[in-house]
Amino acid sequence: MKKLILSLIALITLYTTAKAQAGEVRTTFNKTEQPAIAAEYGYDADLVDKAITDDLRQRGFGKGKSSKGYTLYQGINFNDISPDKIDLYYKVERKSKKDKDRTIITVLVSKGYDNFITSATEAKLVEATIKYVNGLQPKFVSNNLEQQIKDQEDLVKKEEKKANNLGDDGTDLEKKKRKIEEDIATNKNDQAKQKSEVEKQRQVLETLKGQRKN
Repeated sequence: MKKLILSLIALITLYTTAKAQAGEVRTTFNKTEQPAIAAEYGYDADLVDKAITDDLRQRGFGKGKSSKGYTLYQGINFNDISPDKIDLYYKVERKSKKDKDRTIITVLVSKGYDNFITSATEAKLVEATIKYVNGLQPKFVSNNLEQQIKDQEDLVKKEEKKANNLGDDGTDLEKKKRKIEEDIATNKNDQAKQKSEVEKQRQVLETLKGQRKN
């Protein structure tokens, strides 16, 4: 039953993430409304952010810098999006406090300064950006699986430690049990000896009493 429930959860997760598709939106950047690409995924925000950061690093873009609430990669040759240099801004945020495993990705692409692309003027670049964002999903799936494996490994180690501790406790209890049994046996033997001694001394007492003169 437990395996069935886990399988159902996995299927629901795959179905939910498969439905996530990037699209063109309007967003606020530097107090101004700008065109952007956004998508929602059913993964933790930290996991998603790490996947994007790792992908951009692997592409040779190094480490981005913070810019007005976004991570900026400035003047990069991102050939999958544009043949010309671009500025790529992205932001990863939790959908809401309640939906901690729902994450929204927002991407802005600029050809310099605040010249952000829009489908009205740069349809191919917008399409390429959408394709890139959608193409990140396998990385989220892979990272999520690796995180689940790590979490499960940690849980196994925790349960193994608990089992070992219980085993040690059991060994200690067995030692205490044997010691108690030995103490009980010794006590019974001492009781018998003491009863014998009491009887012996009582007889001496009776003998002494018999020597009294009337």
